[in-house]
Amino acid sequence: MLKLDCCFITDSGKIRTNNEDNFFICGTYKRTPEELRYRKKDFVYRGGIFAVCDGMGGEEFGEKASLISVEELNNFKEKDFNEYHEKYFDMVNSRICDLRFENNGVKSGTTIALIYIKDEKAISYNIGDSRTYLMRNKKLTQLSEDHTQVAQMLKMGMIKEEDVQSYSNRHILTQHLGIPNDELVISPYISDVIDIKRGDIFLICSDGLTDMIRNDDIKNILNSKMSAEQMAETLVNSALQMGGKDNITVGVIKNAEPKETVWKKVKKHFV
Repeated sequence: MLKLDCCFITDSGKIRTNNEDNFFICGTYKRTPEELRYRKKDFVYRGGIFAVCDGMGGEEFGEKASLISVEELNNFKEKDFNEYHEKYFDMVNSRICDLRFENNGVKSGTTIALIYIKDEKAISYNIGDSRTYLMRNKKLTQLSEDHTQVAQMLKMGMIKEEDVQSYSNRHILTQHLGIPNDELVISPYISDVIDIKRGDIFLICSDGLTDMIRNDDIKNILNSKMSAEQMAETLVNSALQMGGKDNITVGVIKNAEPKETVWKKVKKHFV
């Protein structure tokens, strides 16, 4: 049986006066946009839906878009997300597009990075540049795929990996939730099915983290013996120390072996 040590933290950062990010952890999310910092720590035994959303649109419209995304997830938390993901993305995209008509044509949208865990298996879904990672055997692997102009260019060999951070338009998204179907039919990137192993750590984050600290730094933090809460705190604080130029949202899901399983092993050793 899985025992998932989970902690999600969202912080407005050092520059922004609002927080357009949100997260979802098995039914819990930031319900009021006014909260600049919000956290949730829990132990989860059956799996579920875990997600991070990074809203955009200026004024309060980014907060509304990310809130819609997590509100709708709450309607799917008892369902098999792998079966219903198309319906979810269609519903959310439609609701966010409707915001444009409600707010005098002002565009809004949100990214989403999501991990669904069921029966000791995990699948990652994402739209935009929020990311999911897996830390396993001291190796950090990105599960998501960035939907950005610069990622497309990198894939096509038009630029080199070392030039990505200096590329001026690296934040231009090629996909996000909130695009009308007559402009683009959005298509989430879906990872392969992952068989969860003891010691696996999943990370879900907005670009407020990955723009501030390097993958090597993320790897070192996740490779420590800290709890999920300590890891999440350290990641957020590291991004703040490096400038905190954007909203920062981090979710750490750590597969910790249940105490009863450890006791059985100890007992077996002495029998």
